[in-house]
Amino acid sequence: MVLAGLTAGQAVAVATGNAADLLKLKDRGRIQPGLRADFFLVEGDLSRSITAVKRVTGVWRQGRKVAGKLMDAPAP
Repeated sequence: MVLAGLTAGQAVAVATGNAADLLKLKDRGRIQPGLRADFFLVEGDLSRSITAVKRVTGVWRQGRKVAGKLMDAPAP
């Protein structure tokens, strides 16, 4: 999406809240009280550089940590 012209922040929004809205999933896609706690943390700022997605430091599903630091993703 970034290569197609979206900013890093726009790409993150499309992949999270916008995708949940499109699929009519009202309990996910955003971080706020009462919603599912499915998220991943990265080292860096995804809103500034989409390459931070290659540096995942933790993954949570329904509020429980399910993975720690993941290896760098291979280059496409």
